Amino acid sequence: MTEKFDLKKFAALLADHSIEDAIDYKNECIPARLYKFFPLYDERRVDWQTENELRLASIRNAEIWASAAEFLNDPFEFKAVLLDESEFENVREAEMMERLLDRIRRVFLSASFTANLENFPMWAHYTNNYQGFCAEYEVTDGDRLFPVIYAHDRRNAAVLLKKMVHELHLLFKGELKPQEVSAVEPVLLYLTHFVKHDSWDYEEEYRIVPPNRERTSGKLLENGEAGLRLSGLYLGNRCRESDKLALFDIAREQNLPIREIDIDDSSTKFKLTFRHFRPE
Repeated sequence: MTEKFDLKKFAALLADHSIEDAIDYKNECIPARLYKFFPLYDERRVDWQTENELRLASIRNAEIWASAAEFLNDPFEFKAVLLDESEFENVREAEMMERLLDRIRRVFLSASFTANLENFPMWAHYTNNYQGFCAEYEVTDGDRLFPVIYAHDRRNAAVLLKKMVHELHLLFKGELKPQEVSAVEPVLLYLTHFVKHDSWDYEEEYRIVPPNRERTSGKLLENGEAGLRLSGLYLGNRCRESDKLALFDIAREQNLPIREIDIDDSSTKFKLTFRHFRPE
């Protein structure tokens, strides 16, 4: 069983300047397989064919879409921290730090995965009510993946940001050597991109947060860039026949297992069952 990620343990390893040990510990908390749900649409949605073709093409081409925060379904993404103005010497400093924090928020994209294939709400919310599909990925390199941390409250990042800016200022002036700059504050600020309100914890989310140097609405990453390899496909039980056949062709081309989901009628529990898909 995968170890549950402990942010305090991760931060303690960073504080000991053991960045490699911290990453190794975090990687132990990444499951061997992760899943990503995809919606597919029909004529009830404008330009549905183009949207479906783009999703299928990304699977065929071994690519994953990473989106800017403003285009995600949670409007409060990357808003896990705030700045308490009382921590700053004056309004001007507070405004400067707020602009810096906003820039940190905007400089990253996000691509999300889950550890739970048998998640009924995820199938409903992210596959257009079971009309879409789910891709299974084998984790080949966990370095860029982080578990999402679910929290009830936002954190004040003023002290972290002030210390980071101060050390960078000393580094620029030559009064601090690169190896003397603390990794704790930048990494903890980076980790705020992996924090969500605890009402989302049913998603059991893991994500990668690649840099958005071009400041685009999103971009396609090669699976390998995310440390992932496509290892299987699962069809929603309302997936259109033409979409099933398109996904079956992809699975056959890449020698992947492809299964169709349904409720397990032999069980007294609400449980999904997965059967191999073969076109009739």
